[in-house]
Formats: sequence, structure tokens, C-alpha cells
Amino acid sequence: MLHARSRTSLIHRLSLSIWGLFLALLLLLSAFGYLAMRVITDRVVPMVAQRSVDLRARASEGQFLQAEQSVQRLQRELLWRLDHADRQAALERFDTLFARSPDGLWRLQPGRVDPERAPTLYLHQPPHGLDASARLRAVVAYDLLREQGPALVPPFFSVYMDFVEDGLMVYAHGMDWGSAADASATNAGYPTMRGSDPRRNPQRKVFWTPVYLDRQANTWMVSVIKPLDWQGRWVGTLGHDVLVQSLIDRTTENDSAGVQLVMAADGALIAHPQFSRRIAAADGQLELSALDDPLLAQVHGMIAYGRGDHGVGRSPDGSHWVAWSKIHGPGWYQVFLLPQARVDRVLMWGLLAVSSFGILGLLPAMWLLRR
Repeated sequence: MLHARSRTSLIHRLSLSIWGLFLALLLLLSAFGYLAMRVITDRVVPMVAQRSVDLRARASEGQFLQAEQSVQRLQRELLWRLDHADRQAALERFDTLFARSPDGLWRLQPGRVDPERAPTLYLHQPPHGLDASARLRAVVAYDLLREQGPALVPPFFSVYMDFVEDGLMVYAHGMDWGSAADASATNAGYPTMRGSDPRRNPQRKVFWTPVYLDRQANTWMVSVIKPLDWQGRWVGTLGHDVLVQSLIDRTTENDSAGVQLVMAADGALIAHPQFSRRIAAADGQLELSALDDPLLAQVHGMIAYGRGDHGVGRSPDGSHWVAWSKIHGPGWYQVFLLPQARVDRVLMWGLLAVSSFGILGLLPAMWLLRR
């Protein structure tokens, strides 16, 4: 009887040891599985995030780069036409195309207004009258925009030429900007003109304006501008208005994986799903200083000190994965924020799956031990 009890106790201890070994193996398997998933995740997540944000940036920048090339080509063509124009014939034609309205603005002759096929104009009369240069530019630009405007709008919203004499010739399909302007209309203080001033832009570079809401079209736009110099002096600009509403809409769509946003190089928010109204109230660019958002401040710091067109990494506080890619043209950044907590939840589900598979694998051995 004593021998039987001793034998039973030995078997019981042996069973407990084997059960403990199985449990240790299960814990070891789970730990190694979690570590392996963590290592893989830390490599895969940044790769996927960077690829995603790069694709979005490339899709957005195509039209911007096309617009830059277009205004430079238009400037070269306009200058060539100005240099080769029949001066006398062009000056005579000015009076057949344009007339001064009762409010003092120069506009197209009423019978020539055709916003579907040709540009419209408003132009202030300088104190000493329009000189030959302004008249010649008006005639040559009218012909250029009438010929090429319909082919450029779309893809762009408009194509136009500013006058330093304070005026604008613009083709925007179906929109009569000339008739809509009144005597108080002016472009002198617009970003298009300020950025073209030789004192501000001595290199005469192509540049982009800030985002703005076009009240007449009721949509968000940005303008690309090429300064126009002729006969040794600044005479105006050539530009395109480019719609950015679709970019804003794509960015603010709900992304179950994380948050998409567009940030300017100086940190101003162009598009963010949680701050759409505040961005609109800030005229399209919301300064970070107005938000007091630690995460966005960290994101801007990562971009500023990254010194590259794209990058990916964890935020300094470790709360998010941050991936960014430059949108060439306006120089904005497409940014993707992925909360680390979301990654951790996926890892926990993975750990649960590994543990479950381990338990299922041990069940046959447990069943044999029970027998």
C-alpha cells in the first residue's frame, strides 16, 4: 500500500513537472513570438507608412509641377511675341479691342466680351495715361491668352497676366472678371505682385502664393507666378490659379489607419481632418502657434531637422509614427500620423494568436498525459 502511494505521488510530481515545462514552453513561445512581431513591425510599419505618403505626395504634385512649367513657357512665348510684334499695328489694334468705361477702368469693348473663348481685362488708368508699353502688352497678351487659354483651363482654373499699372487680364472659362471688377478693384497688394517685386524677388524665381479662398468660385486655390520683365523693367506677372480643394478633401477623408495632413514648410497647416474649420477661418493656413498642439510641433520639428524631402520615424514622445514626403511646387509636406497605440493593439492581437496556436499545439500532449 505504501509503495502504491509513493508511486502515485511520483507520477503526480512528474505530471506537474511536465505541465510546468509545457507552460514554460508556451510562455517562451509567446515571448519569442511577440519579440519577433515587434522587430518585424518596427521594420515594416515605417516602410509602409513612407510608401503610402510618398504615393500621395507624388499624386498631388503633378499638377503643381505642370503649372510651374506652363507659366515659364508662357512667359517665354509672351516675351518673344512682344519683341517681334508690329508695334504700330498693335497700338492701333488696342483701340479696337479695349475701351475706357465710365468708372475709369479699361475693359474689352462690349461686343468683344466672350469669357468662354477669350480673356477679359480690367486696367486702371495711370495719372499720365496708358503708355505704349502697357497698350502693347495688353494686345499681345490678349492674343496669347485667347489662343492658349482654353487649352490650359482646365487643368488649371485660370491663366492670367498682371499689370504693374494695376490691372489684370485673365482667362477663366466662362468667368468675366473684367465686368465683375469695379473702380476699387486692385491687384497692387496681392501676393502675386508683392512676390514679383524685384526688391523681394531679385532672382526672378517662380513662386507660389499662400492658399486662399476664391470668393467668386467659392473654392480653395493657390497661385503659381512667374515675374514678367521686359525692356529692362518689371512690367507684371504671368500666373495660373490651381485648385487645391480636391487635395484638401482627400486629406481630410477619414483614414482608419491614422491621420493624413498637409503642412507647409513653416509649419502652417494646409489640411487636417480635425482642424478644417479653424484652417478655413485662418484663410487657408493655420499657424502652429495658434494651436498649441505638442504633437504637431514635434512633427514640424522632425521635418525641419530631417533636412530631406521625405522621412519617417517615431515622434520624440514615442506616441506616433510620423512619415512625411515633400509636395514639390508649393513646397508643402504630405504627412501621415500612425498612433503607436494602434500598432500595440495589433501586436497584442498577434500575441493572443501565437498563444492560442501554442495552446492548440499542446492539447494533444495534455490529452495523452491525462490518459
